[in-house]
Amino acid sequence: MYTFGPFLLDPARRLLVRDGQPIPLTPKAFDTLVTLVERRDRVTSKDELLQLVWPGVVVEEGNLSQQISHLRRALEDEGHDEHYIATVPKRGYRFVAAVTQPEDVQERSVVPWRLWATRSVATVLLAVLATLVTTAIVRRLQPNGNDVVRFAIAPPHGARFTFLALSPDGGRLVFALRDAQGDNQLWVRSLDALESRALPGTEGGFNPFWSPDNRHIGFFAHGKLRTIDVIGGPPEALCDAPNPRGGSWNRSGVIIFAPDSRSGLSRVPSTGGSPTRLTVLDPSIRAGSHRWPQFLPDGRHFLYLLWSGEVAKQGVYVGSIDSSDAIRLVDANSSVSYAPSGYLLFVREETLMAQVFDAERLKLSGHAFSVATGLGRRTSTYAPFSISERGALAYVAVDPRTRLVWFDRGGRELESLSIQPGRQEDPAVSPDGHLILWGRNDPETQTPDIFLFDRRDRATTRLTFDPSVDVLPIWSPDGSQFAFRSNRNGPGDLYVKSLVGNAEEELLLRNAARKDPTDWSPDSRFILYDNYDGEDPTRESDIWVVPLFGDRKPSPYQHKAFSAWGGRFAPDGQWIAYAADESGTDDVYIQAFPATGVTYRVSRHGGSQPAWRRDGRELFYLAGDGVLTACSVQTHKGVVEVGTPTPLFHPTLRSSLLRNHYDVAPNGDRFLINTPVQDETTAPITVVLNWNEELKQRVPTR
Repeated sequence: MYTFGPFLLDPARRLLVRDGQPIPLTPKAFDTLVTLVERRDRVTSKDELLQLVWPGVVVEEGNLSQQISHLRRALEDEGHDEHYIATVPKRGYRFVAAVTQPEDVQERSVVPWRLWATRSVATVLLAVLATLVTTAIVRRLQPNGNDVVRFAIAPPHGARFTFLALSPDGGRLVFALRDAQGDNQLWVRSLDALESRALPGTEGGFNPFWSPDNRHIGFFAHGKLRTIDVIGGPPEALCDAPNPRGGSWNRSGVIIFAPDSRSGLSRVPSTGGSPTRLTVLDPSIRAGSHRWPQFLPDGRHFLYLLWSGEVAKQGVYVGSIDSSDAIRLVDANSSVSYAPSGYLLFVREETLMAQVFDAERLKLSGHAFSVATGLGRRTSTYAPFSISERGALAYVAVDPRTRLVWFDRGGRELESLSIQPGRQEDPAVSPDGHLILWGRNDPETQTPDIFLFDRRDRATTRLTFDPSVDVLPIWSPDGSQFAFRSNRNGPGDLYVKSLVGNAEEELLLRNAARKDPTDWSPDSRFILYDNYDGEDPTRESDIWVVPLFGDRKPSPYQHKAFSAWGGRFAPDGQWIAYAADESGTDDVYIQAFPATGVTYRVSRHGGSQPAWRRDGRELFYLAGDGVLTACSVQTHKGVVEVGTPTPLFHPTLRSSLLRNHYDVAPNGDRFLINTPVQDETTAPITVVLNWNEELKQRVPTR
C-alpha cells in the first residue's frame, strides 16, 4: 500500500481511499495511477504508459489523456499547481507527491507522536483501520455453527425493488430500485453496512448479475449489455441487448445472456465484442424464448428457463457452451438458481422451491420442497430471489394478486368486480361499457388466458383455453370480437376471436417479431400493434398497422429512430395517441392517422398508456410520477389543440412489463384499475445468512 497526502492507495484490493471513503476510478485510471506511483522516481513517457496500461492493444493517445484528467479530478489536482501528477512537456508524466509505504511508517514509529500526527497521516491511519474493520466484519457475516441470521431491507418511501443479486461471496447485494417516477437505478449494499449507495451511471439499469471475483456487475440498460466496477468508474457497454432476460458470468470471462424476450441465448466476452448465438429455439416444441441463464460451478454448463407455448416442454433446462445438447430438469416457469450446497431453486406457483441437484452428474433427486412463500413472479417469469456461494439467501416476497376496481375521478374506490383476486392483467372496457376483457393466470398451467366479465349479470366466462400465453385483449368497435397476442405458434402472434357462437380463434398475423395489439380502428379496418423485432438496436419497439382487408400486409405507422408504443385511435379514427421516448423520456404524443410527421406533445413530465374518452374530447394517461392525468383535446381542420394536463389521482399499480394497468369508462367519469392486493412499495428484501443450516431442517428425508 502507498499513502500520499490524505490518500491511501491499495493496488492489491484496487482501492483508492480518502477520509475512509473509496474514490471511484475507472479500471484504466486506477492502473495509470498505480503505474505512476510505482515509477515515481522518474518521468514515464506517454508511450511507456500506453504499453503498460494497455498491454498488447493499440489505443489512441487521447485515451491516456482522458485517464489523466479523470485522475486529476479524483485527486482534486486540477489547478495550476500540480500536487500529484505533473506533466513534463514533450516527455510524459511523473508522480510528484511524497509517498509513504507501510514499511516506512513502521521505521518512523520511534519518532515522537507530535512530529507525525498530522491531519493527513491520521486520516490515512483511520482509512486503514476502517478497511481492516470492514474486512473483519465481512468475514464475520457468515455465522458460525447453526446460527441463522435473518433481517430485512426496506425500500425508500414510494420506491420498490425490481431485481436483486447477491455477490458470490455473499458480502454485497445489488438491486434495481424503481422510484415513484418509474425510473430504475442500480444500488449496492454491503451486508455489514446500514445504508445502500447508488451506482452512478446505472440509471435505467435492471437484471444485474455479478462477476465471479465479486468486483464487477453486469446489467442491462438502454438496449445494451453493460458492466460496471463496484469500486468506481463509469459503466462500459459490451453489446446490444434490446429486450433482455438475464445474464451470467463465468471465471473464464464469458458472459451468456438472453438479448431478447423471444430469442435463444448468446455469449460475449466480458471485455465486449460481437456476441455469438449459443442456443437456438426449437419451433417443433413452440419454444418462445430461452431466458434467465446461470452458470454452474464448472463454468461450462448453465441453467436456463425454456419458455414455450407447449407447456409439457416448458421448464428449467441445463445446457453447455461446448455443445448444443440440452437436458430438461424440472417443470417450472420462473428464473432459476443453483446453490453450491447442492440444490436447485425455482418458483412454483408463488412458492420458492428447492430440490437436491448433483451439478457434476446433472441429475435431480428426491422431491422439491418449500423454502419461502409469497414470491410473486414478474410478468417476464423473473422470480425475485438470489443465493450466494457461502450460504446467503435474499428474496422479495409480495402478494402477486390483483383486483379489478372502479375508481371515480377523485380516486375514490367505487366498486370491486365480483371476481376472486388473482394474477390479472390488461383490463379492457367494451365500447358500450357493459363488458370487460382481461387476462388471468390459469392455476394449472401458470400461463394467462383471457376472460370476459358482464357487468349486467356479473357473470364470468373464460374465452381462451390454449395452454400458451394469451394476453392483451382489445375490442372491435362493435364489441362483437376481440384481438389478442398468443405465443401458441411463435414468440407472439395476433389472433382474433368472435364472441358470437363457438367460433375458433383466427390467426391474423404471424412472423418472427413479437406483436402486442393496442387498438382497433373505429371503422374496423385496421389494428395497431407494438412491434418488437429487435432489428434496430436504437429502439425497443415501434408502432405498426395491419389492415383487415386485402392482403393484410402490415406496415410501420411511422419511420423513426426512437421507440414508440401503446397507440390508441381517437374515436373519429383520424388521430393516434401513443407513447414515445423521442425527447429522452417517455411522453405521450398525438399524430394524425396516417402519420404526417407533425406531432403534438401531450404530457409534460413523462407519460404512458394513453386512453381516449369515447367522444374524443379528453385524453387520459399515466404521468411519469404514476399520477393518472387528464388532458382536454380539440381538433379543427387538421390541427390539434392540447389543454393543460390535470392530475386526477395516484393509483396503486403493480410493476409489469405489459402495457395496460387501467381502462376508462365511455364517458370518462370512472376508471377500471388493476389494483394490487399488496402495495409493492411496502415489500422489503429479506436476507437470510447461513441459509444452508435452515435448509437442513427443511429437506425431506431421502
